[in-house]
Amino acid sequence: QAVHQSDRRMIPVSDVARKLGIHPRSVFRHADHGVMPQSVKIGASRRWDEAEIDAWIAAGALPTLREAPVIAEAPAYIGPAA
Repeated sequence: QAVHQSDRRMIPVSDVARKLGIHPRSVFRHADHGVMPQSVKIGASRRWDEAEIDAWIAAGALPTLREAPVIAEAPAYIGPAA
């Protein structure tokens, strides 16, 4: 079943940060380094697909973020499982 772009709930960095328990700037750094799902630019702001973030968290994302001593050494985000 295909998900149409209009059916996706796009959330701001503050919501992503709250879900992950990290600072909003850390969300941007992790996304920019490919450690987490990428955002979509909507106007001047960046938004994340809430379902993709939730699936990533359920797959064990949080220990990866919290234990990574240096962001560049954290494993890259591959994408949702098929």
